[in-house]
Amino acid sequence: MQFSKYTLIKSFLSENKLYTFLTFSFSVLSSLFILIVPLFIGKFYQIITKSDSARGELFQSIFGDIEMISSFIFLFLTILIIKFVLGYFQTFCSGILNESFSKYLRELLFRRQLESKLTEFEKKDSGAYLLRYSGDLRSISKFFSLGLLGLTSDIIFTCFTLIVFFSISQELTLFIIFFLLFIFIVSYFINKKLKQINKKKRDIKSQILNFVSKRLSTMLTIKSMNRINVENSKFIEKSNLQYQVGKSYLKWSALFQNFLPFSLYFMLVILLLLAYNESQSSNQVIDGAKIIVLIMLTINIIPVFKRILRVNMIWQTGDISLSKYLEIINYRQEIFRSYNDVPADKSESAILTVSISFSYNSSFKLLDNFSIELKEPGIYYLTGKGGSGKSTFLKLLMGIYDPQEGNIQIFGHDLTSANKKEVRKKMAYASDEATLLGDTIFECVSYSRKDENKLNVVRILEKIGFLKKNDPENHTIILRKNKGLSESEEKALILCRAILMDKKILLLDEPFKGLSNELKTNLISMLYEMSKDKFIFIAATDMEPALKIKKLFNLSQ
Repeated sequence: MQFSKYTLIKSFLSENKLYTFLTFSFSVLSSLFILIVPLFIGKFYQIITKSDSARGELFQSIFGDIEMISSFIFLFLTILIIKFVLGYFQTFCSGILNESFSKYLRELLFRRQLESKLTEFEKKDSGAYLLRYSGDLRSISKFFSLGLLGLTSDIIFTCFTLIVFFSISQELTLFIIFFLLFIFIVSYFINKKLKQINKKKRDIKSQILNFVSKRLSTMLTIKSMNRINVENSKFIEKSNLQYQVGKSYLKWSALFQNFLPFSLYFMLVILLLLAYNESQSSNQVIDGAKIIVLIMLTINIIPVFKRILRVNMIWQTGDISLSKYLEIINYRQEIFRSYNDVPADKSESAILTVSISFSYNSSFKLLDNFSIELKEPGIYYLTGKGGSGKSTFLKLLMGIYDPQEGNIQIFGHDLTSANKKEVRKKMAYASDEATLLGDTIFECVSYSRKDENKLNVVRILEKIGFLKKNDPENHTIILRKNKGLSESEEKALILCRAILMDKKILLLDEPFKGLSNELKTNLISMLYEMSKDKFIFIAATDMEPALKIKKLFNLSQ
């Protein structure tokens, strides 16, 4: 399924109909009660001055004719309490909706990344992906909460306010509309400039994250080659560039932030002058209640106008983040339809590749018209010089990569159309690229973390020589953190993890490289034992002299 901005938000809202309905309902009601407060203050002025005004008809039509101060105060307090309750539930419901949206985005992003094709995933460095989980999710969350929910609430409030303004003075309402239109036009051009600078800021931030990630992962190289000053100078250069772009952004941002309040309070001054001129032209005493209501309504609407005018910045930042987010979740996905939907061929082979070709770029074919067939359990060996495509071939067998030509069958199922997840249930894979995953030794090697699997883990680790045989401390050792392991020990754990999965097909990438002689001897013994009923496929640059194999395939020929 491909997502767009519309379908992404629509699918979320359809799953959260209750909170969506409550948020907008409380927003409408809260807006109405906010507007009632200025009417009460205007009415209070009429009561204490014992004056009368046509403007009081709006209050009277809603609450009736209230002249006693005690009744007025009681009703006013009741309105304030209702306003507080409505405001609380509006904030709570919109907050829950926003938190749910953030959760939805996080989980969808992680799931889609796990299910994406590796060729797509490898297009970006890890720093770019980490940025999606940090800054981008925050920006998208603001886009949703302030740019959609908040804006809708503010527009509803503005419409109600203009209706009240219109009931008081049609001329003043028209002035407000035209003045706001002018502010919107100026704000648009400032925001356009801010969007350009903000995009540049984000690109530089992503570059710095990638730079830091790569340098921190190669600390030993930097120290051994005495490159501390060189790498630090490169970082300072990038940091200075980010600083200069940040300064440019602040110049325009400061102009925008201060232009809005100045314009809106300037509008208030003009409104008061227009109200004064209106009273002078009609030779009437200024209606105090009317002026109070106008001032209160204007003061109430100023922060709302600010939010509406600033929402363009939130939209721009959120739009950039949402576009980058959608790019990732719309990566080409692996096929995960039902395994049984794809009929198996009548082939008796466990692994069959027919004339497969693969290349990372169009200029060079890494694999060209390569075919193998594995019919009987045993140990099979794929050799070839470095860079000949041995590791890539194992990934093709697992469906991590797709061949450009030819086809691959696993137990008769065509890998290009079969469910990759179901195919991998028949395989176990060990490679230095598939690093350990887990905090403790037990978690690193056991697919299932249940306690009953600890005995099996200890047995295999003793067999390969990672643990001393029959040592009572072994059950404690496997619960230790997997820190400080030697290259040989880490390699042994990677191999044991694959062996413990007990799959019909075992794919091993350079399994003997880096192992101590003791571990290597024990591994060969274990492979012989398993080869009686399993297909063991080894890819390595050099042949292992002590290993007896069923068949050899050479990619260098």
